Amino acid sequence: DALTPLAECLYEEFMQTLGLLNDSQDSSLFTFDNTGITREDRAPDFQLLRALYSQDVTPGDTAQKAADVFVNMQQERLIGVAARP
Repeated sequence: DALTPLAECLYEEFMQTLGLLNDSQDSSLFTFDNTGITREDRAPDFQLLRALYSQDVTPGDTAQKAADVFVNMQQERLIGVAARP
């Protein structure tokens, strides 16, 4: 089910209050890219929030630090998936 434009706006505003403040221009992965395209898969948004709130990121860290933690989390997730029989 696609969200209505109002629900899309509320979703974005809520996520931004949690810390995802900037739009990700030219991103095909994240929801907030100002293209107007509705993405069914919102998992990357929540995974980025997990990285932002992980113990590896502390107040005052750079955006690059949070991005590195996100990438590491994705690599660990992929390794875990590949290791399953």
